Amino acid sequence: MTLIAVMSHNSLTIKLLRPMAIALTVAIAVPTVISEATANPTLEIAQAPDLDRIFNQGVAQLQRRDFEAAIASFSQVLEEKADDPMAYIGRAFAYRNQGDYRKAIEDYNATLRLQPDNPKAYLDRGICYYHLEEYEQAEENYSTALRYNEKYGQAYYNRGLARLNLDKHRTALADFRQAAAIYQEQELEEYYQEALERIEDIQNGGTGTR
Repeated sequence: MTLIAVMSHNSLTIKLLRPMAIALTVAIAVPTVISEATANPTLEIAQAPDLDRIFNQGVAQLQRRDFEAAIASFSQVLEEKADDPMAYIGRAFAYRNQGDYRKAIEDYNATLRLQPDNPKAYLDRGICYYHLEEYEQAEENYSTALRYNEKYGQAYYNRGLARLNLDKHRTALADFRQAAAIYQEQELEEYYQEALERIEDIQNGGTGTR
């Protein structure tokens, strides 16, 4: 199975490919804090064909925004294969879109026990902590994501937001500058401009939170 996840500041696209299964794309609106671009890792998992079908059913349910059904599908996969990190990520995504951040965190914890060097899982867990207004935990998770992927513009950007909420304006400004540089390098103009707006706001004496 191949996972390619693309998350922008305003939407998330996930492509999940299983052997002998079609490619499915999920596009779901999410808050600005949730931001990811194309520099995500590609993960490979072999899975039995029947579990592939159930897994892809879960992805299709995410696409329809039927999160309860998606949770049930990914849970069914995990009953048969409890060490499938992508099923945990899929279920966490459903929980997160329901606003059940605690359950999402539990699934990201499970993912990270299986893949402790997965920067995306740290980013996503940080997003959950951010929405719970646990900004120190969010900051820590974004920092860990950056240890595994130093070119993770979205982790810099999100850490900047967390640091603003911790009144760490100087380091938040540095994070937005790093994010802007990476976005510019990756030719992500929309995200580059958004980072520049944060920088300008802080430099002009604003809070940067807009």
